[in-house]
Amino acid sequence: SRYLYFYKHAVDLLIEHGIVCTGEVPLPEVSTAISHLWQELSEESRDSILQYCSQRDFLMDPKAACPEPACTEGSVRDSGGNSEEASGSSVSTPEEVMFEDAFDVAAGFLDRSKAQGMSSQSSAFASCTSENPEDHQRLYLQVTDFLKHLFFTNTQFCQ
Repeated sequence: SRYLYFYKHAVDLLIEHGIVCTGEVPLPEVSTAISHLWQELSEESRDSILQYCSQRDFLMDPKAACPEPACTEGSVRDSGGNSEEASGSSVSTPEEVMFEDAFDVAAGFLDRSKAQGMSSQSSAFASCTSENPEDHQRLYLQVTDFLKHLFFTNTQFCQ
């Protein structure tokens, strides 16, 4: 869940700063770049970045940083009515699609690392189907460079 929180904030920041448009979010280069960045971070760096994201949430929307406890009686009882609505809908929201992409990348990385050890960035690019590999490489580098710069500027622990 820490990775998904990081992934969501990374995508939000990329869109907010014009590094990617919403149509580019599902591209494998975006997910792969975010995943590789997460893997490179030490635990201390991850904690620092997640704290930055949490503070950013609070500044943007105080309610988002203070979710209600999951075990309140009202929320358990109310969730039954909402599940019918959710199961009746076959349309995924952009946020759901984004989390599915993040989960797929994380699951794929775990499968590959079990089978062959840590995967390299070049093997990730080999799986990209593209007419112009330079565009994919450029997008990957834009995403990683921007996020590294942003997180380094806003946290003292990022590598």
